[in-house]
Amino acid sequence: MKFNNPPNVIRKWSRIIHRDLSFFFTGAILIYAISGIIMNHRDSINPHYSVALNSFVLVKKLPPKNEISKEDVIEILTNLDEADSYTKHYFPEKNILKVFIK
Repeated sequence: MKFNNPPNVIRKWSRIIHRDLSFFFTGAILIYAISGIIMNHRDSINPHYSVALNSFVLVKKLPPKNEISKEDVIEILTNLDEADSYTKHYFPEKNILKVFIK
């Protein structure tokens, strides 16, 4: 195929421009996709994430592990002024309750 006549020259440059624009727009789409995901989940992606471990011994006996509810944990946190910060809880060991707060 010769590129000397005008239709072939236009075809050659169209392919080159199409290829180069495809690379550019693919990069732009990836940047917008990644930044969109980060912007949508910025509440859960916390760059200032820190862990503070506080241990408390309760006077009141907790219900068994399979019977404790979110309301029971929030009641415990109310005494510590952290009821509004509750996110989730679990039992890593038999007599240890781990609570996550904001």
